[in-house]
Amino acid sequence: MRWVDPGAEHAIIHGHATVALELLRSHPEIDTLYVPIGSGSGAAGAILVRDAIAPGTRIVGVQSAGAPAAHRSWRSGRVESAPIDTFASGLATGVGVETTQAILRRGLDDFILVSDDDLRAAMCAMATAAHTLCEGAGAAGLAAIIADTARASTVAFACTGGNASAGELRELAAA
Repeated sequence: MRWVDPGAEHAIIHGHATVALELLRSHPEIDTLYVPIGSGSGAAGAILVRDAIAPGTRIVGVQSAGAPAAHRSWRSGRVESAPIDTFASGLATGVGVETTQAILRRGLDDFILVSDDDLRAAMCAMATAAHTLCEGAGAAGLAAIIADTARASTVAFACTGGNASAGELRELAAA
């Protein structure tokens, strides 16, 4: 047995890249792809795919403002840590990961922080308008699209997680 760090394992980054590959092959008109960032493997994979098949597509990372370690690392150019205060477990990383940060620094076009309230609103929108259950990280792309006033005309995100907790489901039902 060995420890597998999802942000430092190239096979996991390449596996996550298949989401962007399918999306950008099916919809080459996408101007901007919004990708949730925890360890950064999904965004790193999206950058690799974009560079290979859709160089005109912008990749925008999204992280919870309550766990901004990857965002801080991207901005500063070195691995940083930050406290975690978010319900979105898929975005709740306390330290940047050098492997993915190297790819993010080279290819990420922008990086947006969203609040937990933004994430909950996006989860609610997905549940009520799209009839799709998202966890906080899965709804992060939509939260960023709503928050990004400079967004392009054809945008996309992938709902990358449906593992909402019982508490999150109760909150959605009450909304």
